[in-house]
Amino acid sequence: MATTVTTAVGQADVFGAEQAFGTQRGLWSDAWRRLIKNKLAIAGMAVLTGMVLLAFVGAYVGPTARYAPNDQNYEHAKNAGPSREHWFGTDQLSRDTFARVLEGIRVSIIIGLGAQVIVLTIGIFIGASAALGGKFTDNAIMRFIDVVQSFPDILMILLIRAILIDRDIPIVTNPKVLIVIAISFIAWTTIARLVRGQMLSLSERDFVL
Repeated sequence: MATTVTTAVGQADVFGAEQAFGTQRGLWSDAWRRLIKNKLAIAGMAVLTGMVLLAFVGAYVGPTARYAPNDQNYEHAKNAGPSREHWFGTDQLSRDTFARVLEGIRVSIIIGLGAQVIVLTIGIFIGASAALGGKFTDNAIMRFIDVVQSFPDILMILLIRAILIDRDIPIVTNPKVLIVIAISFIAWTTIARLVRGQMLSLSERDFVL
């Protein structure tokens, strides 16, 4: 009789725990559920996706693929207003403004994503090295970050640009690559500080200790 009562109580506890906690979700699924509940975030994602598709696909395929961004068509007037042939008009060199807008979107996305990848790589590596390398390493890295942040951004960009151009490396002379590298080498300090702070905070948690 006692065994039966104990078993029933145990089953009730398990059943109650399942009802209380339910199915556990992972971090990605929880983040996705929160995202789809935010209507503004979904609208922004839809607009951004449309811009990316228009810039990278629509510029070459479909009815939006009309002119190359640098083609000069002197048969049309300069600085013309919007028309059926040129949706956004033309510039001072009779180039299609709509095609140049799409080119600008492509360049902005490439530079933004490329710089962010390098910034995250450098910032995470240096921030983790500062947090895990001991007190001396931490102080040395943080003082180096202070020195880097003390320079004006435009001065640092010009200095990096001058150094890279003097090396005469073919891939670095590409303006897009040059901008990505210049931005990356001045924007990693914030990520490094955040990573260092988070890792130092986690290292003091009870489950780590």
